[in-house]
Amino acid sequence: MKKLTCSTVRSIVRSIAILVIVLAALLAMFATVRATPLLVAGTLITVNNTTSNTAPFVALNFNASSQNFSVAHGSLTATNAFWITGQFTLDQTNYVAGGVWYPSLTNATTEYIPATFFTFTPYMRLATTSTNSITYSATYGN
Repeated sequence: MKKLTCSTVRSIVRSIAILVIVLAALLAMFATVRATPLLVAGTLITVNNTTSNTAPFVALNFNASSQNFSVAHGSLTATNAFWITGQFTLDQTNYVAGGVWYPSLTNATTEYIPATFFTFTPYMRLATTSTNSITYSATYGN
């Protein structure tokens, strides 16, 4: 019978660890998260040579990172004498404000703003046009 050495035990443990990592990766690959489908255009909306807009709905989910903004500022006359506006864009041209931060201290210092302070929820809608009378329905998500 063979004697187990430290290197043999290390090799077995290493092999088991690799197997666990591979199995976890395979599980992650095959696990899917699906959103509940959202009916955005009702049941058979009629469009007759005109444009019909659906109600707006959340299009993308934005999750701010867990990082903070570090803001160093000089002495202020009041906490509202300086502010930062978090601005978001989808095209790098047109920006919308996602919140305004004011410092809490007037003395020269460094303050931290959690990235989650600035929020942005983009919405979208479907604009449907037809050249003749049709009915349609649309669902977002599968």
